Amino acid sequence: MLDTRKNLEAKTSTELLVVAKAAGEIAGVMALRLVHDRLLRLNVEKYKNVMNIHIVKINKEVMRLQKFSHLTEHVQMQWLMSALGSYSRASNRLITSMENSDLYDLQQCRIINDQIMGVERNLLSPYVSPRDTPFRHILLGSGSHTLGAVFTHLASIQNGTSSVDAVLLNNQIAVAAWMIESCASALAGNMWDTENELA
Repeated sequence: MLDTRKNLEAKTSTELLVVAKAAGEIAGVMALRLVHDRLLRLNVEKYKNVMNIHIVKINKEVMRLQKFSHLTEHVQMQWLMSALGSYSRASNRLITSMENSDLYDLQQCRIINDQIMGVERNLLSPYVSPRDTPFRHILLGSGSHTLGAVFTHLASIQNGTSSVDAVLLNNQIAVAAWMIESCASALAGNMWDTENELA
């Protein structure tokens, strides 16, 4: 009901045409980059850094809770640590591959772009409804499926506002670890298929 031209003009200080022109120009530049750039501009290294920040925070919180006996059951942090290691190795290999690739070889660029897009696809949680949670990203989204939610769950245990649900906590960690491992697999690609495609 509030989505009217009058409200839009009021929010844009009656500069609707200027805002629309600027939005069109930005969309045009994005389309040109997607068409003309050989590789997608998704930095897999930045995702590694974001994952590392979240996992280090979660690990510190688990260690603190175990130290003060707030966690009576074992929390499987090695799953997340192992997944982060896999992602880190795979992203380093992809960066090296990109640096050593002939970026004028369209087939090679397509393979690398498929690997990069596989990361983004695997960071969208399949365990939440897109209707209820439109932004299902486990690093940048919001909701119980994110790494931030795992940390929040742990912090609420320490503050005494929540009871320890080790099964829920281990499930959250297992799902996050599985998704990060899936990203690592997407980055690594199937080397046999890659060699066959290039042959």
